[in-house]
This record gives sequence, structure tokens and C-alpha cells, in this order.
Amino acid sequence: MKRNTALFCILSFLFSELCWSQESFTLSGTVKEAASNESMINANVYFPDLQVGVSANKYGFYSIKVPAGEHTVKVSSVGYQDYVVILDLTNNLKQDFYLEIFVENLDIAPLHSILLVFYTFLSHLI
Repeated sequence: MKRNTALFCILSFLFSELCWSQESFTLSGTVKEAASNESMINANVYFPDLQVGVSANKYGFYSIKVPAGEHTVKVSSVGYQDYVVILDLTNNLKQDFYLEIFVENLDIAPLHSILLVFYTFLSHLI
């Protein structure tokens, strides 16, 4: 009985190691602003499917170790458009990312209407 228990424990341990061991690779590089080519401090490199990510350091450099395979990578920073790409990691990879400034066209019609109403109101008071 002790022999069977010991054998069961050893086989369980070996099987769990096979199941949990996965090959992983390092994705590293820099995140830069596309227009100026300047390094972006604290830009985020995130793997949504793995729910892991990392922030770039003060030189815009990032490095993260993830399991091998195809993964979606989302690179973001406040005030910039997110950059999303699918990478197939089969070995260590150096990948630089360039983010574009986020520009939103503001509709000035509501502001113009408010100013017109305000001007009309003031002109009746005078």
C-alpha cells in the first residue's frame, strides 16, 4: 500500500509539471511618440487575453515574459490612440511601438449657439 501511494505521488507530481510547464518568451522594446520619435514614459503594454501587462520605464523601454503563442497586444498611453496588434511569439522578440496623438474633432455648433443666446440676452439688458 505504501508503495502504491508513493508511486501515485511521484506520478501526480510529474504529470502536474508537464501540464503546468509552458514555454515562454520575452517581448521587449520601446514605446515612442510617432510624430517626434520621443520615448513615452509609463506607456502601457497589455495582453488582454492573459490579463497581464507592464508599463514602460523613463526611457520608454518595456519588457515582459509571456507564454508562447499568438496574443493580442494593446499599447496605450493617456492622450494617444491605442495601438492593437496580434503577435505570434515563437521566440524572444524586440518590438518597438509608435503611438499617434489622439485628436478628437469637437463640434463647435453647441458652443456657438450658447454664445449667441448669451449675447442676445445681454443685448436685451442694455
